[in-house]
Amino acid sequence: MTDRLAAYRDDGPFVRALARRPRSDRRPRLAWAVPPLLRLLEYGVAAWLAFVAGGGAGPAVFTFLAVVAFHHYDVIYRLQHRGAGPTPWVTLAGLGWEGRMIVVAVAAAFGVLAPVAWGLAAVLAPVFVVDSLRAWRGPAADVS
Repeated sequence: MTDRLAAYRDDGPFVRALARRPRSDRRPRLAWAVPPLLRLLEYGVAAWLAFVAGGGAGPAVFTFLAVVAFHHYDVIYRLQHRGAGPTPWVTLAGLGWEGRMIVVAVAAAFGVLAPVAWGLAAVLAPVFVVDSLRAWRGPAADVS
């Protein structure tokens, strides 16, 4: 898997700790499909949990997903135009797709999905925006 594809996957600390295996130069044929499928899984599970939870969870989860989608679009365009992915501290602070799914699922299980989603959006938005501004203001890397 290329470094760009790995950065777009948005793996958090849990998956990175479990996936400590030697990298091979050979990439599976459908490796390009993994990041969009992870987005579908993350967004779909959060939306479904908001639907099941009812009440005020819908707007909160929508806001949380908007923040996460901003991050994902920023990463893909940053990789394409700047040649650099998110910094390691952002990956750690953003929890990765699996960390966010765990937090959302546990919050839904305890009936506190709306406040947790609002809190995640409020914490992650500045992290992702600051990292984005830092990356786009700096010098561009060679993307060829």
